[in-house]
Amino acid sequence: MASTSEELLAELQVQTGAKSRAAPATKVAFVFTGQGAQWAGMGRDLLSTSETFRQSLERAAKLLKLFGSEWDLIEELAKPDGESRINESALAQPVTTIIQMALVDLLGDYGVQPSWVVGHSSGEIAAAYAAGILSDEDATRS
Repeated sequence: MASTSEELLAELQVQTGAKSRAAPATKVAFVFTGQGAQWAGMGRDLLSTSETFRQSLERAAKLLKLFGSEWDLIEELAKPDGESRINESALAQPVTTIIQMALVDLLGDYGVQPSWVVGHSSGEIAAAYAAGILSDEDATRS
């Protein structure tokens, strides 16, 4: 019989033969897409449920304005499907890249870091951001 949670865990390990050990390091690749994979509403759920994701997008929105954007990133992502301009080239490339950068930030908060990155077209920008080659400012400007 165990009187503490530590004693219970120790007893369960003895009874089941379980060994306590850390999982081996897992290597992961991040694959980034270019424009064409976007859809109205992408990122909307994470924008409202993840503080990290939202903050990343808010930083990018400020940078876009600083660089002269006439549209607002957060407003565009919040638009209903019928009003979204996400398929316009001027929005598709930066929004798709920025969403992927925000996902890198979110995964980083969970301790998930890529061992390898690869990107297609504008996804190369997000890949360079994930690899630490580009800052969020440089990647957003690209």
